[in-house]
Amino acid sequence: MLGAIMTKRNDGAPSAAPILVTSDEAARIIGIAPKTLVNWRNRGKGPAYVRLGEKHSPVMYRVRDLEAWIDSRVVGAGRGAR
Repeated sequence: MLGAIMTKRNDGAPSAAPILVTSDEAARIIGIAPKTLVNWRNRGKGPAYVRLGEKHSPVMYRVRDLEAWIDSRVVGAGRGAR
């Protein structure tokens, strides 16, 4: 994933799992159009996001917040099982 900030494994080697992803990457992860994610954000809906700078700085999403948001929408038997 381009632009993602990478984590470090316990042995200090870079991990393939990013901590942060861009808005477009977040939209792809949760299976919606990037514009839908922008609309949700403007209406106070959707997953939590991070703005690392001032008002007009790029929006990023923590992968763990995307996972939590997806988990909160599980419906049916086995809900919350990972």
